Amino acid sequence: MTTPTHPHIHEISGPYAFRHDIHIHYNFGEARFEGLTETFVNYLMAISATSLSPDSNAYAISMTTENHHKGSHQSIKRTRTERDTPFSQHRNSLSEKCFASVFSRMAPSSCSSVESNIDPLYVVNQHFQLHFCQVPRIVVNGYNDRIPAILVMLKHHFLYKKGFDVPHIFRESPNKEERDRAIDEINRGIFSGASHDVRVLADLLKVWFRELTVPILHEIEPGEMEKLMFQIKNDEVKDLTGHIKAILSSTECEILLWLVDLLVIVANNREKNFMGIDQLAIVIAPNLVRIETDNLIFAVSFSKAVVEVFRSILESRCGLIHK
Repeated sequence: MTTPTHPHIHEISGPYAFRHDIHIHYNFGEARFEGLTETFVNYLMAISATSLSPDSNAYAISMTTENHHKGSHQSIKRTRTERDTPFSQHRNSLSEKCFASVFSRMAPSSCSSVESNIDPLYVVNQHFQLHFCQVPRIVVNGYNDRIPAILVMLKHHFLYKKGFDVPHIFRESPNKEERDRAIDEINRGIFSGASHDVRVLADLLKVWFRELTVPILHEIEPGEMEKLMFQIKNDEVKDLTGHIKAILSSTECEILLWLVDLLVIVANNREKNFMGIDQLAIVIAPNLVRIETDNLIFAVSFSKAVVEVFRSILESRCGLIHK
């Protein structure tokens, strides 16, 4: 218990007669908030529900932004999907808008009322189906921007279980029920990597990238992707990593390179896991973009370009690591 202070005239005294009984913090090692109290979580639920109210300013801004994105695709280069929101303005914060965003995605599938039937822990611990700048991120040596903590956590468990030695890792799908249960545990802050098969961990990495509201490669338009593919084939790109850094924003680029470096570890054990660069590019690359078109020829062409470019990035990083 603190004691009162005696300030000089015209000064504000320090706080007193209060107790610090709880400490809420984010455990980056396990990618979850700890020390949460029911009172604090209920407060978050209340402000989130208020933000989603049709009468609130946050709701009006959200709806205006959504309609603007739907009708002005060409005016915003970074927007590739209807679910995109301007989180680039809030890259390093977990504000009330983030919590409101969680509820906005959960409420329609859960019930008509925002506050009922929603696990409060989802308010702060959800890591899937979000923007990559909306999740907590951590500094990782070797990268110029912070990496999402959930990815670092999954990699830790993946390497500990020697997932790089498992045959057809990333290609073979795990048990869907176990995978979904793992996602639910992560979103509720009770996940334990030791209790799940390594194939589940590998699939969680794919799912996380696939379910991003904005794909990690959203800044590269389909036409630019195909152009890059041909430039690589014609040996016109001498420094592919440097080229990628030039066309992607820092956050997107560093997360992409982090993923590539993990896959290089897997590719280096291809004699055991049968997953070389070509195989990894085929199974991973489609999760990094979102193809929203009824034109089958366009979809196939774009998919091929993405796989080829990603394969080349893998090959390039593999060569850099071995130098």
